[in-house]
Parts: sequence; C-alpha cells; structure tokens
Amino acid sequence: MLTTHPRPQDLPIGPMDSTQDLRFTSVRTPDPHILRRRELLKKYPQLRSLYGCERGTAALMFLLTVVQLGIAWLFQNYDVH
Repeated sequence: MLTTHPRPQDLPIGPMDSTQDLRFTSVRTPDPHILRRRELLKKYPQLRSLYGCERGTAALMFLLTVVQLGIAWLFQNYDVH
C-alpha cells in the first residue's frame, strides 16, 4: 500500500503543527530504481563501463572547498548587517 505525501506547495507556511504526519512511509514493493537499473543494463550493457570512481571529482571538490574557505577568510571582517 503506497501512501501519498503532501506536495511542498500544499504545506502551510510557518511552524509545523503536531497533527501533521510527514514521516516516511515504508512499502513492501521492490525498489523501482534497482529494477530500472537492471532493465537498462540488460538493454544497454555498455553502460557498465560508466560505473566507478572519477578521480577528478575528488580533486575538484578539494579545490572548491579551499576556494570557499579562502573566500570566508577574506570576508571574515565584513559586517553584513
């Protein structure tokens, strides 16, 4: 049994009321993402070559973190109020 959740635009603005039930719902059906992945791999086996780690991503994330920390250090004395 699948339970629908309210859409974000239907939620009230402001503090949440304790009567609202916004918890995740557990379902006993197979995960559609796993089934879809299997279907795609069966139809397009060459997709398997795209799996794995991309070393360049780690270097890019490190560089972006250093840049963000550098910007934060440069603007540490600015008054934003």
